Amino acid sequence: MKKRCYEIFLLEKITKGEGFQSTNSFLEITSEAEYALDSILEKFDTNSFSFMIGLNKSYNNINWWPWAIIVFGEEYRFAGYLASIRENKSDFNFTAFSIPKHYWIEEHGVPLVSVISIKNKGIFSDLAARSPLFHSSWELLKSRDNNQRWLIFPEPPEKQWLVELSNGDDELFLKLVNKTLTKYK
Repeated sequence: MKKRCYEIFLLEKITKGEGFQSTNSFLEITSEAEYALDSILEKFDTNSFSFMIGLNKSYNNINWWPWAIIVFGEEYRFAGYLASIRENKSDFNFTAFSIPKHYWIEEHGVPLVSVISIKNKGIFSDLAARSPLFHSSWELLKSRDNNQRWLIFPEPPEKQWLVELSNGDDELFLKLVNKTLTKYK
């Protein structure tokens, strides 16, 4: 995969009927981006079509559309780290290729991470300034238009940094999730 940054298009489908109108938004990627994504997803026994359907359903459910979607070629253990640096839940979301359709933490455990969706360029810039995880991704996007949307395939995180980060990450994630869950009781 030579190219590592692709434009994403936010499209809207408007359905009109007698006495009603509904709008459904969805992200669409180019065939070149599909090919790049399929080359990664093959080892996870899925494809870009299924992957984008899942993302679009999630984004529609929360009415939230990212400026950038970071796609790693592997799944990593840093969900706790991401949850700990996220100031607002609406700043960015993360998921993994292997997360089951009906994920439940008690049944499936702490999720791995292979995809990070970031709300806007300002948030991305702040993340890149605070975390080495976002440096490679930011280099691909810092000069890109903030009125467009992007799908990127960054360099993998540094191995030593990942090893250090992974130690205790599950516990950190569970602690943060528990704190969040207790906050709403």
